Amino acid sequence: MKLVFDIEADNLLPKISKFHCAGAIDIDTEEEYWFRPHQLKEFLDLLDQAEVIVAHNAMGYDIPALYKLTGWKPKASVQCTKVMYQ
Repeated sequence: MKLVFDIEADNLLPKISKFHCAGAIDIDTEEEYWFRPHQLKEFLDLLDQAEVIVAHNAMGYDIPALYKLTGWKPKASVQCTKVMYQ
């Protein structure tokens, strides 16, 4: 599975303390997934099922934010569109 995702949180990385929501789309099936604050674990479980995860600024925000909030590290290959298009 290849997922494109985005997260929203309460602040920039240095002061982040709360996960607000996330969305993900399976590129192959176009299935959409939406997660509210109480569903963070389910969101991380979905990311762990993917072979590839893609996000804009994944390496500069999304992945470090998820690590800071939960200690989570991606199992999948990470692609960052910010880096890809510079």
